[in-house]
Amino acid sequence: MLGVYAFPGGRVELGETLAEAAARELKEETGLEAGSLEFLAHVDAITREGDRVSAHFVIVAFTARWIGGEPAPGPELDAFAWVRGDDILAYVTTPELPRLVEKALALDVARR
Repeated sequence: MLGVYAFPGGRVELGETLAEAAARELKEETGLEAGSLEFLAHVDAITREGDRVSAHFVIVAFTARWIGGEPAPGPELDAFAWVRGDDILAYVTTPELPRLVEKALALDVARR
């Protein structure tokens, strides 16, 4: 979504694992290559029109290590930022992004 900071994402292609799809979408949308992908959390994004559900997406977030590439703007990326900790709160983001970033950082600290 242009104008809003979010994790890259998209559809899972036939025969792809979720981690493979995450790595592919990251590369396609940002130009970055990632390794060591690990499941972080899932988010249910549900849109309603009145009492009726009009769309339901399950978003699966992963942690990863940057292994190559440089961020490159394109049709799905108008800005890029490396952000630390609570600095994410200064950005306009998708609703769950700050919580996911906080969880990822806590996992990274616990692994050290």
